Amino acid sequence: MLKLGTNSLWSTYSFRGLKGKNHFANTTICKIVFKAAMKAVKGCTEAELEWEVKDILKFAPYRSGGAKLKKSGHVVAIDQGPATAAISSQLESSSDDSDI
Repeated sequence: MLKLGTNSLWSTYSFRGLKGKNHFANTTICKIVFKAAMKAVKGCTEAELEWEVKDILKFAPYRSGGAKLKKSGHVVAIDQGPATAAISSQLESSSDDSDI
């Protein structure tokens, strides 16, 4: 997702559209992200993916380029959940993106 949009863009979304933000779960890009990740990461569950996407959207405002980033330049580290490391390593090692 971080390659699909900026933290400024993701700052305007929440997974369920709470607090006046845009609803991400019903978007076409959400369906594409889930389908691609499920294909790329064997054994990954939809619940794990939802957790990871929620985490990305939750912390986007506080990361570089996000709406709430302090001018000091400190960037919030990405909290790696149970599936993040596995997903990241499998996606990075995948050499053929044309199948996704």
